[in-house]
Amino acid sequence: MSTPASVTVSGYRFVIYALLIAASLMLGIQFVGPATLLPLIIDETGISHSAAGFYVSVMTLMVTILGFPASIVGARMGVRRSFGIAWYLLGAAVVLPLLPGLEWIVASRLLQGVGAAALIPLQAAVLMAWAPSREVPILFALTEMAFTVGSGLALLLGPTFAAAIGWQGTLALEGGMALAGAVCWSLLARDGAARRPTPRAAPSLDLVRVTLRSSTTWLLAFAVAGPWALYNALTSWLPTFLTETRDFSEGGAAFAVSLIAFAGLPATFVGGLVAVRTGRRRPLLFVSGLGTGLTAAVALLAPSGLLLYATIAVTGFFLLVYLPGFFSIPLELSGASPERAATVSSVFTSVGNGTGFLSPVVIGVLRDAAGSFMPGFTIFVLGAATLFVAALLIPETGPRGRPAATGGA
Repeated sequence: MSTPASVTVSGYRFVIYALLIAASLMLGIQFVGPATLLPLIIDETGISHSAAGFYVSVMTLMVTILGFPASIVGARMGVRRSFGIAWYLLGAAVVLPLLPGLEWIVASRLLQGVGAAALIPLQAAVLMAWAPSREVPILFALTEMAFTVGSGLALLLGPTFAAAIGWQGTLALEGGMALAGAVCWSLLARDGAARRPTPRAAPSLDLVRVTLRSSTTWLLAFAVAGPWALYNALTSWLPTFLTETRDFSEGGAAFAVSLIAFAGLPATFVGGLVAVRTGRRRPLLFVSGLGTGLTAAVALLAPSGLLLYATIAVTGFFLLVYLPGFFSIPLELSGASPERAATVSSVFTSVGNGTGFLSPVVIGVLRDAAGSFMPGFTIFVLGAATLFVAALLIPETGPRGRPAATGGA
C-alpha cells in the first residue's frame, strides 16, 4: 500500500494526528477511571459488587449497542462534526459535583458511552481521510499508546485524587479534561481529502448489508471478543481482588493494575514497528492469542511479589501488542473507503465491547454468589483464546501478505 503520486498529502495532518492521540488519551481515562474508585463507591453508597460491575461497564454497553449505528449516522452527518459531538459527550461527568446521586452517576456514564460509541469507529474514518497508507500502523500504535497512558494514569492516580477531592470530584476532573480536548477539536479540526482514491460510498443500507455479509467482519469481531472481555475484567475487578485476597492497599492495588496499561506503551510501539517492518498483520495475533490467557492465569494465582507484578505486566503486553496491526485491517480490505472502514470497525468494536460489558457484570454476580472472584476470572481467561482461533482464519491484508480481496468489507 503506497500513496499514489496524484494524491496530495497535507502537512496539516500532524495537527489531526495530535487531536486523535488526545482523543485516545481521553478515552483511556474515561473507560477505566472508575475502576480504582469502586471500593470507595461501594463503601459510600452500599451498592453490591454486581451493581458496581454494571456501573463500570455501562459505558461499554453503550459502545456495544450504538457503535454500529453511530458509524452510519456519523457518515451522514460528516465525520468531523460527529467526532466533535462525540468528544463533548465524553465530558459528561463534569456535572457530578452539582448533581449528587447514583442515578446521575450512571446517567453520565451512559452519555460517555454514547460518545465513545461514535469516537472509536470514526477514528478509522479520520485516519483514512488524512493519513498516507505507510503511516496508518504507526498512527494506530500512537493512539493505542495514548489510550494505555490514559488508562494507566487513571488507575495509578485515581486513589490519590479521590483522597484529595473525593471520588465524585475525581470523576468530574476527568470529565473536564475531556471537555477541554473537545474544544480543541472544534477549533482546529478540518475535513481531509481521502489519502487515496476510494470507491464511492454505498448508500447506508447497502453499506450495512455488505459489511454484515463479510466473513472477515465477523472474524475480526470474534478475534477481539475474548481479549477485550479479559481486559475489562482485569482493569475493573483486579484492584478489588488484590485488596480483598492479597491484602493490598488501595494505592498498591492501583499501581499493580496500572502495569496492564503501562505495559501497553512498549507493546503498542513494538506492535506498530512489527506491522511496518514485516508488512503483515497476523503474526502478532497468534502470539497474543497464545500468551494472554496463560500469563493472566499465572497472575491470578501468583502470591504477592515479583512474579505477580511481572505477569500482570506481561499480560498487559499481550493484550495490546497486536492492536496497531489489527486496527489497520479494515483500512486494507478490498474496496475499503473511510465509510466502510468505520463501519467494519464499528462491528468488531460493538462485539468486543459487548463482551467487555458482560465480563465485569458476570464477575460481580459470581463474586456475590460464590464469595470468590476466581470462577468469573477463569471464564474470561479461557475466553481470551478467541484471538488465536480467529487468527487462523483472518486473511492477511498487510502489503507483504496475500491479496486482501478475500472477505472484503
